[in-house]
Amino acid sequence: MPLISYITKQYSFVILALTVFIFNNSAVDALGIKVVSYVGCGVYLFVPSVVVMTAAAPQVTLRVASFFIRLLSKIRVVKDPEAARRGARAKIAEYSTSLKGIAKDRGLFPLLLALSLLMQIALCSLPFFVIRFFGGEIDPVRAVSMCVFVNAAVIIVPTPGNAGAAEGSFYYLFSQLEGSGLFFAMLVWRFFSYYLFIINGLAIYGFKAIEKVKRKNDARKLAKKNKTDNE
Repeated sequence: MPLISYITKQYSFVILALTVFIFNNSAVDALGIKVVSYVGCGVYLFVPSVVVMTAAAPQVTLRVASFFIRLLSKIRVVKDPEAARRGARAKIAEYSTSLKGIAKDRGLFPLLLALSLLMQIALCSLPFFVIRFFGGEIDPVRAVSMCVFVNAAVIIVPTPGNAGAAEGSFYYLFSQLEGSGLFFAMLVWRFFSYYLFIINGLAIYGFKAIEKVKRKNDARKLAKKNKTDNE
């Protein structure tokens, strides 16, 4: 489930980005941001494509993985090459089986891709609503397009949540807001585009942990009750 979610999320962003690059390339004037965005779009496409390749050609993928394992073992990064190969073989087989199972339902992947595309559009529309909330004016299509350019550009920054680059890109997106409005707009945008997902995840794990403890307590009480009844 996380694997197919990741793949559809990445591919849907690539579809949205290519649409913006082709039909609304003038939304961003800075040539540097455009070039980095094009490179970032390639990064979005590369990783899930490598994963999908495991389903189409698992043996080829295993040979590629074995090559890198041998290379890393020579510089002593991998201490047990055979164990690493066994792990890679098992993981590739798991990916291949899972993706082939999903592919059997021909309508599932297009549906997930469509839903992921709607999610990407919703996330990229956040700047428009934040700008309007703080009294600014901007065309909604331009706001979404600018956000797509920025999101594609910051993917190459190797920090959690693209921290630093994301905030810097915010000032480019929201440059029309002045004074204290810019700072608070950044907080609102960052919360809904990043931190809200972390909070939701923590809440889900918390509820799951409580349910697990509750089930254990109920099972313990039931076992104790059965023991008392038998006595």
